[in-house]
Amino acid sequence: MTMEVEIEEAQGFDTTPDRLAELAEHNDWRVRKAVADCPTTPADILALLAHDKISIVRLPVASNSATPPHILAQLAHDEDMGIRRDTARNPHTPADALTKLLGDKNADVREAARNNSHTPTVSATELAQPPTMEIN
Repeated sequence: MTMEVEIEEAQGFDTTPDRLAELAEHNDWRVRKAVADCPTTPADILALLAHDKISIVRLPVASNSATPPHILAQLAHDEDMGIRRDTARNPHTPADALTKLLGDKNADVREAARNNSHTPTVSATELAQPPTMEIN
């Protein structure tokens, strides 16, 4: 089977969870990325792909609507800015992870977290305030 066929299979809505699990272990990152992109990929497979050594495979896990909140919370700590940004955009990202992303070192990540309708309002407001200093 050619890699192109395997990529198409990974993107198919009728691909079985067992087959997606096999494709998630593929040696070519493009096949693994296709599995991560698929909205019918089961949560346990997305959890596996969230730890892929290649960031381009982790990126669609961050934006996949099927990714469980606890995996999104982990991705909020990813070294790759694009993954943190897409995690901040995901409406299923937990509030505590969004609060963390409001303080990210990257402006695009902070903006994505601010624009997520699930970001706690209090946290966004508090983060926008300059720190106060007590003088004794």
